Amino acid sequence: MLRPPGRGNDTTIDGSARPGSPTRSEGGIGSIKMSKEMPRIARATAALYGVETGWLDADGQPQAASETTVRLVLRELGAPVTETSDLSDAARFRRASLWRRICPPVRAVRQDERLVLPLRLPAGMAVGRLAWWLGLEDHPASNGELRLETLPLIGGRSVDGERFEIRRLEIPVAIPAGYHRLVIRFGAVQTRVHVIGTPASAFRGGRIEGSWGLFHPLYGLRDPEGGSIGSMRSLAAALAWTGRQGGAVFGTTPLLAAFDDSPVDPSPYAPVSRLFWNDLYVDLDGAPAVSGNGDLVRYEELLTARKVALAEQAEGFFRRGGIATSDFQQFLRRMPEVSVYGRFRAAGEVRGRDWNRWPEPARTGRIPEAEIDPRVVQRHIYAQWLADRQLARLAAGAGAGLYFDVPLGTRPDGYDVWSRPDLFAQGASAGAPPDAYHPNGQVWGLPPLHPQRMREEGYTYFAAALRHTMRYAELVRIDHVMQIQRVFWVPAGCSPKDGVYVNYPAEELVAVIALESQRAHCEVVGEDLGTVPETVRERMDSRGIRRTWVLGFSLPTGSEEPLDEVPAGAVAAIGTHDMVPLRGLRDGVDIDDREERGLLQADEATRLRAQRSCQFRALARTSGATQDVEVGGDRSAVPDPALPGVIRILRRGRAGLILLPLDDLAGQTQPQNVPGTSSTHPNWRRRLPADLESLGTSPEAEAVLDAMRGGAP
Repeated sequence: MLRPPGRGNDTTIDGSARPGSPTRSEGGIGSIKMSKEMPRIARATAALYGVETGWLDADGQPQAASETTVRLVLRELGAPVTETSDLSDAARFRRASLWRRICPPVRAVRQDERLVLPLRLPAGMAVGRLAWWLGLEDHPASNGELRLETLPLIGGRSVDGERFEIRRLEIPVAIPAGYHRLVIRFGAVQTRVHVIGTPASAFRGGRIEGSWGLFHPLYGLRDPEGGSIGSMRSLAAALAWTGRQGGAVFGTTPLLAAFDDSPVDPSPYAPVSRLFWNDLYVDLDGAPAVSGNGDLVRYEELLTARKVALAEQAEGFFRRGGIATSDFQQFLRRMPEVSVYGRFRAAGEVRGRDWNRWPEPARTGRIPEAEIDPRVVQRHIYAQWLADRQLARLAAGAGAGLYFDVPLGTRPDGYDVWSRPDLFAQGASAGAPPDAYHPNGQVWGLPPLHPQRMREEGYTYFAAALRHTMRYAELVRIDHVMQIQRVFWVPAGCSPKDGVYVNYPAEELVAVIALESQRAHCEVVGEDLGTVPETVRERMDSRGIRRTWVLGFSLPTGSEEPLDEVPAGAVAAIGTHDMVPLRGLRDGVDIDDREERGLLQADEATRLRAQRSCQFRALARTSGATQDVEVGGDRSAVPDPALPGVIRILRRGRAGLILLPLDDLAGQTQPQNVPGTSSTHPNWRRRLPADLESLGTSPEAEAVLDAMRGGAP
């Protein structure tokens, strides 16, 4: 089967793992065959900090990080490490920190169950009176007292010559769903715990199960009134059209905040913030439109015109007293941070977008009034209000529901990192190790969240990011769902080949996902392109988080083999924004591109083209297609002839939702994005060749839509 591009292999190895089998390392690798250059103390210290020093690559071969990389990542995690000689002290520091913390900073508890905590106490302190106070989010607080020596002893350990006991504390309160606070006091000691009351599973509604939907980046939709980029108006039309065809959802890439000046980075997966919307898509009634001609979005021209129009409308709104309206006041109460966001954007127009270059005190969050234009602040607040209102109307309107993405991270020069600098590991980037599609690996330029500091702040930011995207969606996709368990960190200045995996508190993260999903009545799917460890899939299954299945990564590997089976309840997609559409796969467009970029030798490209031809012959037989066009055949802009048959196979299977990219309906051959080619490919700019009404009129498109609706061949 095809391997997914741009993600690397997401499995780890330990001493007992069969080569190629997906496993998980809980805090370290253990007895793994590592590079002889990695000292034992480096592996032991890495394990204490949750750093994995080895993994299986895309070919199932064990790979090991260098000691230098491990030290750099340890330092980014807060370990006092510079040289190899520091590792022993760092290990002692970490052990002492873990044992001297009375109880964990976070505890996830299933809804309506009692809270049980392990208390780690120096043996001499495990006597006397303990008082606790539990503040519940939407219920009256509770409190109580007990004697420490009466608590059950469940373990203990000597750490650096000091004896510790572990005693079991049970709070006799049924924990409701929500975010709560526990305070424990005994003697002169006081400690706090973030308590997450979590539902048993994420939300599952009846509307999506067994249905289908369409997908396309919003910028690429043809605006009904001829604009140069898709807008909220385009999205409304897409939702209505999808609903009329019988579809349940219309999906798009993230619609999150982006910079509105040059140089333009159009990637929706590198937002300025995961807490605010991209005002590029807001409808501005009466504003002059940029010409809609052309196959690519002209962001530079568009942003300049829209900034002027937004400024004029915002000025008029505030001048007329719009701020006093109940609707606007309600928005401000729900989004109190929007004014801070507006100030950040206004400061950027004066000082430049990279806040790391700003002078103090603006660099650390205190922007002097004299340095910003209040009209720019108002422009951004007004734009966020408009976006919120328009999305609310879309969610409440007739037609299909909204399907949004939650991206992995945010830009290092963006608002979220500026406003919460301690929460991000700014000396590293998330990425992926080398694989067949990216032999040098990938650096995505997104500073990863610091796993321990996420816990210390009770996942407030993570929950807010989910809440923002879920608010108006019926379904959200967690990009790179592997993030709930581990993320590949590449230290600043290093190659992705020198990266290393860092573990995350998976059980607590899925608890937050389930809680926010239930509160928003929004279903969740995790991006699983075939390389996610079974442990992550087990967590997703146990919490009602759907998996993904992608046709392009599941094609038969032999002429007699069937399609890979779709997991029960999964979102089965024909392709993704990082893949060539099905017709492009048939024509070998991806193979041509990799050969042109020097990622494939000519003989390997020839072999892959022959294999692709074999795959499509097998696909045609499996799907019952009446046409069997060879690779390099007809390139006319109609859907691939195998597509209706494939859809019927999926409808007979166990998929929870079938998702069709509009590029496949339009018979396109090029992807929306080719990872790692921002300077050579028109990534995130491609527009559909026609509007939706026109796309669905050809006999070939009608056959695809009929198959989506469950019609007989």
